[in-house]
Amino acid sequence: MKQILDKYIFKEVNNAPLIVFRIIFGSLMFFSLLRFWLNGWIEEFFIQPEFHFKYYGFQWVPEFNEFGIYLTFFVGLISSLFIALGLLYRISAILFFLSYTYLELIDSALYLNHYYLISLIGLILIFLPAHERFGLDSKLGITKKRNQTAAWTINIIRFQLIILYFFAGIAKIQSDWLLEAQPLKMWLNVHSDMPVVGSILTMEWTAYFFAWFGCIYDLLIGFLLLLPGTRKWAYVFVVLFHLATGFLFNIGLFPYIMIALTLVFFGASFHDKVLKLLGEKKAILKSTAYSWKNWVLIPIGFYCLFQITFPLRHLLHEGNVFWTEEGYRFSWRVKLVTKNGNAQFYVEDRETKRRIEIKNSDYLSAIQEKKMSVKPELILQFAHHLAEEFRDTIIQAGNKEFHLVKPKIYAEVNVSLNGRASHPLIDPNIDLSQINPDQISSILINKYHPFTK
Repeated sequence: MKQILDKYIFKEVNNAPLIVFRIIFGSLMFFSLLRFWLNGWIEEFFIQPEFHFKYYGFQWVPEFNEFGIYLTFFVGLISSLFIALGLLYRISAILFFLSYTYLELIDSALYLNHYYLISLIGLILIFLPAHERFGLDSKLGITKKRNQTAAWTINIIRFQLIILYFFAGIAKIQSDWLLEAQPLKMWLNVHSDMPVVGSILTMEWTAYFFAWFGCIYDLLIGFLLLLPGTRKWAYVFVVLFHLATGFLFNIGLFPYIMIALTLVFFGASFHDKVLKLLGEKKAILKSTAYSWKNWVLIPIGFYCLFQITFPLRHLLHEGNVFWTEEGYRFSWRVKLVTKNGNAQFYVEDRETKRRIEIKNSDYLSAIQEKKMSVKPELILQFAHHLAEEFRDTIIQAGNKEFHLVKPKIYAEVNVSLNGRASHPLIDPNIDLSQINPDQISSILINKYHPFTK
């Protein structure tokens, strides 16, 4: 055990991989946030919607006004640029993590796996000495210039990426993906009119090839990247795989982020060459790395244990995770299902039993409505929002008015999973306004989709 700890935790190693990772990550985040701003998505996703879905346990997160949202994005932009430049690094890393994570927590309907990954890496970078070489902090004397670091400061990043890949592979070990090649068949059929390869993409064997290759790739690629003998070929597969998924599927910058960040698996000599290409003039005189104490094993151990166990929390819930979505998020389930749904809500007066139908688009954006219609957690949140909206209000129904003091909220929700026929998701006879956020399973008609038992 001591030899393992010395090799992977405390051993002094060349810090070039950490420095290059800092530059790549900061640059990518600057470009990503700038792209979000220039495309008008700040207004569309954060300012225009009057209601935002919250993550369970983070309902307390405040919602800034328009100025506050733009200021938060500006802080994220500047701090990511400063991370890339190695300027005021510690402060910049903290500000980036806080600003980016705040934006992620505003609306859970906007959740994407790579947003979660970015927040995690932002948190990790706060504690890493990634500014002690080829950065303005070391150039200006704000921090001591070093070319050595403890092995864990690089390996913790590699560990995080392996976790992403491996659990993405674990999630694919299920009948729809491997035995039915769904939803890949549906996704690939969309490209039937594509020149040259369109006809190939619609062939059944193509979907099965992608399904099985994707599963095996995710399970093994992280470990193959660790081994010097397989690293170069593994990275070729990383590039080809992510370019193909980026070309075929609308998953934003995720493929290109993974191609860039996975370079951290390469050895120090490769990264030394990268730094030379970027303009590092001469080798840094070797200096002693930090004298890391044994207590550092405690936070590292807790972090690693959390990353290994948290994606498995769906095992604590009965039912099919793709149907109930209990434990679905934050478990690296990347592009695994297609769910389409329709949710019709009703507000009912407790005394007269009179009902009115709700037009969801009056309260939600298009993307919010789409996500809400298939996710029990969001359905319940929206029901509680409607209960507050209509509490103690006067409603006009035809030529009559009636007073809603404490309305009941009902919903009829039908969902299609991976192209199957739609089936009811929640009990239409339950007053959703009386169900607590942690009682999602109590509103479900069936914890298993009829065809996924």
